[in-house]
Amino acid sequence: MPCMLHRTGFTVKLFNTLSAAQKDAIFIGLASVVLWLTAVEMDAYEAFHDFLEAHEDWELDEILLALILAGIGGFVFGLRRYLERTKEVLLRREAQARADWLSTHDPLTALPNRRYFSVLNLAELQADLQADQLAFLAIDLDGFKKINDLIGHGGGDQLLKTTALRLMNQYQDSIVIRLGGDEFLLIVDADQFGRASGVAAAKDLIKSLCAPMTISGVQVEVGASVGISIYPENGLEMADLLHAADVALYFAKRSGRNTAAFFELSMHQDVARRAELETKVRTALQQRTIMPHYQPIMDLATGNVVGAEVLARWSGDDGTMLPPDVFIPVAEEIGGIVNLSEQLLRKATEDALKWPADITLAFNIAPTMLSDRLLGKRIRRILAETGFPASRLEVEFTEGALLRETEAATTVIKDLVAGGTRIALDDFGTGYSNILQLSELSFSTIKIDRKFVDRAVRDDTQKAVVKTMIDLAGRLGVATIAEGIETAEQRDAVLNLGCSLGQGYYFSRAVPAWKFERLFVSPETVPHQEMDRVKQVP
Repeated sequence: MPCMLHRTGFTVKLFNTLSAAQKDAIFIGLASVVLWLTAVEMDAYEAFHDFLEAHEDWELDEILLALILAGIGGFVFGLRRYLERTKEVLLRREAQARADWLSTHDPLTALPNRRYFSVLNLAELQADLQADQLAFLAIDLDGFKKINDLIGHGGGDQLLKTTALRLMNQYQDSIVIRLGGDEFLLIVDADQFGRASGVAAAKDLIKSLCAPMTISGVQVEVGASVGISIYPENGLEMADLLHAADVALYFAKRSGRNTAAFFELSMHQDVARRAELETKVRTALQQRTIMPHYQPIMDLATGNVVGAEVLARWSGDDGTMLPPDVFIPVAEEIGGIVNLSEQLLRKATEDALKWPADITLAFNIAPTMLSDRLLGKRIRRILAETGFPASRLEVEFTEGALLRETEAATTVIKDLVAGGTRIALDDFGTGYSNILQLSELSFSTIKIDRKFVDRAVRDDTQKAVVKTMIDLAGRLGVATIAEGIETAEQRDAVLNLGCSLGQGYYFSRAVPAWKFERLFVSPETVPHQEMDRVKQVP
């Protein structure tokens, strides 16, 4: 009896799982069988036949034939509708399956995506990869944006596809995920990427990803940085392991292209400090607390101030000055360098309007800004708004930046020169500019790097190099400024070699506007000790 009740209960549960159409079909089928058995038992057909013969004049046989034909037609119609509905259900299931796949996969590379990663669990991964320990590799392509600009978005898509194939082919027993953009995640057995063998394996991976590829007839190479975290050493949750790999990736990218780094606990503190600094820089940009300071440019023969270079200075909460090489890279990384440069240039031109009309203003352009072809027009707009004469502004470009962004820099320089602004080539001698570049880009000044200035005092060969630079500039009609002069000996050395202008700590450090303006006050009205303090301001 209990067995019978169990079967009955199971049947009821099974019936409840059926659709309404399936229930109707079962009910109609059962009713038809019951009616048929009843008709057989009662000899219904013979009785019906006798009834038709007895009432021939009613023409019931023709009506019956019409009903039979209508029934056949209805059956065919119902069958066709059933088949259509079945096809529609299949299409809906395929569409749903496609939608489900797209929600967890990247349509470009067909790799699993970030959402797929969010539903993974470590137990399943260990079972699939047959590994007790797992390595999580966060991979970011270096230089992808430039290549994407070079070969177009279609070419960039092909590069991402090729990268995905290389990852899957090199690590077949692994899980490869595209997290977004040019970021990938590789999950493999930690035996391949343990701390003992991981560095060599990571180098092999980077070498594979960096191999040249031909896209649309153009051979391109992309770099790669890799951050590695290990389960269970660096975390017991998927999100924690991905975060640890991302932190390690951040440190790998800071170390340069094509490098890999393992996660260390100390990295968390560095990332926290970096995040705090980014927040402070954003606040400083909003509140405009990063201010221009001015380092005098001197006529070496007369000792007169002829110009000033704008240098960014930022005072921390405790009043100490933060070095530019600390906050400038952060401003570049958070996309605030353009805003910062415009703030500094605007304030500097407003300050310089209070100076003597023959004092020029030198403003250095960050290398990352050179890719903006509208930079020249933006600078001219600021000059127009502040009323500062373009002829008093000298925009400085580093030699290395010009070599990397020659085409864009040419456009920017032509816009500036057309507006009357002068152009200076900074750090001359470090990037190996050619003479053709010097003559074609309309430079008015070249600045000799401080390394050459220092060596020219101690080394006859370096002295000859500096002499050649100065002579070359003179033949091209270009002025020269010696940077980093810190002693009277250095000043005399470059002056004797023919350099007319110079700047450095020997004359003055960068000072705020109010102190710089004291350099133009008559010496009779300013005590000598006050002038000395101007020179020594940090």
